[in-house]
Amino acid sequence: MLYLKAILLFFIYLFTAKLGMSYLALHPANLTVLWFPAGIAIIAVLSFGYKSLPFVFLASFLSNWDGLHQNAKNIEEIHILWAITNSAIIDTIQPLIAYRFWKKFIRSNLTSVSDLIYFIILISFLPCLGSALGLGLNLYTFSYFEGISLLETLKTLGVLFLGDAMGIFITVPLYYHWMRPGFSGSKFGFLILISIQFLFLIFIVPYFPFFYFFSFLVLTMLGYFNRLKGISFGILQLYVVSIFLTNHKLGPFVYENDSESYLFLVSFLIPFSFLSEFLTILYFRLENYQFELEKKVFESTKLLRKQIFEKNTAIEALNLSERKLNESNKTKDKFFSIIAHDLKSPLGSYNQLIRMVIEDFGKYTDFEIQEILNRIHESSERLYQLLDYLLDWARTQSQSMPFTKESFDLYKLVSRVYLDHQERLRNKQIQFKLTAANPSIVNADEAMIHTVVRNLVSNAVKFTSVGGTIEVLIYKNDEGTFLECIDTGVGIRRDNLEKLFRIDAQLTSIGLEGEKGTGLGLILCKEFIGMHGGEIWAESEIGLGTKITFRIP
Repeated sequence: MLYLKAILLFFIYLFTAKLGMSYLALHPANLTVLWFPAGIAIIAVLSFGYKSLPFVFLASFLSNWDGLHQNAKNIEEIHILWAITNSAIIDTIQPLIAYRFWKKFIRSNLTSVSDLIYFIILISFLPCLGSALGLGLNLYTFSYFEGISLLETLKTLGVLFLGDAMGIFITVPLYYHWMRPGFSGSKFGFLILISIQFLFLIFIVPYFPFFYFFSFLVLTMLGYFNRLKGISFGILQLYVVSIFLTNHKLGPFVYENDSESYLFLVSFLIPFSFLSEFLTILYFRLENYQFELEKKVFESTKLLRKQIFEKNTAIEALNLSERKLNESNKTKDKFFSIIAHDLKSPLGSYNQLIRMVIEDFGKYTDFEIQEILNRIHESSERLYQLLDYLLDWARTQSQSMPFTKESFDLYKLVSRVYLDHQERLRNKQIQFKLTAANPSIVNADEAMIHTVVRNLVSNAVKFTSVGGTIEVLIYKNDEGTFLECIDTGVGIRRDNLEKLFRIDAQLTSIGLEGEKGTGLGLILCKEFIGMHGGEIWAESEIGLGTKITFRIP
């Protein structure tokens, strides 16, 4: 691909040289007004570095062969050959100097105002000025200026200098801008404006020369709507057509002397094209600044939103922490309330009964002492159960409760709980049913699940009337293993259902036979099921019984 590009540039150099000498030159002197090869040589050196210089020399040598032969005045062939060689050397040194300046000063490939200033002064003018002086000296050596006045000699050197400078100013930006991907504006609009400029110059300016200045309005519009690609192509078309018209004695720049016509033409073309190029780059930079500004605003907005989100998250975390602290305080207050009331009551009864026996031991019969001992036993059992619940609940809150999952048969566990309550069930003539899916194996902490089932069955017995029914159902589905404990007891008011599992709204009820509960059993059940990642809930209606269900994932 690189070789193909090098060959293409080589032949473009030869073609544009022939084009310049034939159609863009002052005749009969054959001095090229617009020398595109100077820009082609710089493009080649910028693309391939120093290794392109031999090809530039060869292309220049071939291009100058015809020109110097046509203008030779009785000069020997060897001298003509030497003059052509000198011209080729000068044409090779010129892009080398421009290349060194480019590497040192050009930073953004002609997309900034500073780049354009450096390009005009250091790339387009200084190397071309040196080249024009070198070519003038070469021509003088071979008597090219013999019989020509000093003024005409200076004009000739001016043509050589400005021809090279304008060729570079047009060719290099055109190459770099059109090599960039993308197209600012509309391609259709670009074609319309280019066509308007061409038709205006060809069909209007020859007959109405003073309308020529409107072409600069079109040039400015090309730069505004199509940015760097549009302005570079518009300048190329304006220069070529304007020089072609002037050479054919058409347009507003025609004088009797060709060199004066040319100088009058470039005095208009150069400043206007420079101005148009500057304005276009300013448009381009303004677009980039706007894009960067929008990008910064977007990033700032994004950062602000992130900060607001983080602030809101922190506020939510603070509110959550505050709610948890309030709940913890309520829990602590309830905990102390339980200790103060539920522990104090059985301990007080326990203490009072023992004092009665000690103080009046001889007054009581054996039967009465038996009754007092039974009451002391009931109080101690209730106190033991309460202390057991409080200990387990406290360990769940401090996350120090042992938790070990293992596989066991839930049906067999419920059967053991049934045996523990068999005497109470028999005394109240309650029918107990157990139905389970096959198999009923679960993976959970057996001790915790045993405590949960024991509490559910115990509460069902407590609140079920004589002759009632308690049924335990075990089944599985995709969500896990379910256990339902259904009784035909007194039921629970709907507004009390949500309080069953809350420490801050502890609900304590008296059983049908005067049994007193701690109010901690179902709360502890919720903690244990929650540690398994499951859930527990209750459904009930007054007089129709209660169903409590838990699910283990």
